[in-house]
Amino acid sequence: MQLLLPMWTSKALLAAAVCAAALLATGAVELHARAVHVALEAVGFFRTRTLAACAAYAALYVIFSVFCIPLMPLEVLTGFCFGVPFGICLDVIGRLSGACLAFLISRTFLQPGMDFSCMLPGGNAVLRGIGKAVDEQGFRLLLLFNMAHIPAAIKNYGLGMVPEVPLLSFLAATFVVEVPQATIWASIGSAVAVEFDDAGLSAKDVTAMKQALASSSARASWQLKFGIISVGITCLCLIILIIQRKVLAELEKVANPAINPNEADPLLPNRQGGALETNEHAAAGNS
Repeated sequence: MQLLLPMWTSKALLAAAVCAAALLATGAVELHARAVHVALEAVGFFRTRTLAACAAYAALYVIFSVFCIPLMPLEVLTGFCFGVPFGICLDVIGRLSGACLAFLISRTFLQPGMDFSCMLPGGNAVLRGIGKAVDEQGFRLLLLFNMAHIPAAIKNYGLGMVPEVPLLSFLAATFVVEVPQATIWASIGSAVAVEFDDAGLSAKDVTAMKQALASSSARASWQLKFGIISVGITCLCLIILIIQRKVLAELEKVANPAINPNEADPLLPNRQGGALETNEHAAAGNS
């Protein structure tokens, strides 16, 4: 009976984890749909391009980043509402602000000394391995992280948990990668806005807005899509290759910790001392 109890306990915990993950996924999808709908409802206000509209849009960008909502709809919507080049500047400001806040939240509340093994097996060892890879590769690794096909929330919160990543270097890498991305998607959004206005559609029509923005992905050529996907996957593979050796070394230390002989047997020094005394007495007797 005692042997069956741990097995049933582990099964119950696994089932609870699966249910929790399903609930979180459902909630995330609902939150994303609701957030995008709210943003579309405010398009008329955003297109006034007043100071209040710009501030509200940047705040919306920060909210999306902090609550781990995908940023793709906002990247296109920025060009639709604010055009080019102003939309590019606003996109970069919103992206950097949201990334900075998420990074600081992670750095403040997820301290390096905390035990992350409950969230990820060997979590602390993994973070130490990534930290050593950052020490070795520096700014290049942060650029790869930002170009890789990794959700922005994982980049912002994940790198914030690695103490070896400086905030300024993180923001600089985000800026370097965000500028070309913002230029591409803001330009597409601006082109969609021109067609939307030429068709005589109203920004108050949320359904028409959704259809217009949904067509934005079709505007990107297959060469552009293939290039973006190729770069993202290549960067992800490079990251894995770079950090793999460091992480495996840290995990090996956890699995096989180095043991101090004195710590392994506290009586060993006394035994060694007694053996030395015995040898000395034997040597004295022989002489």
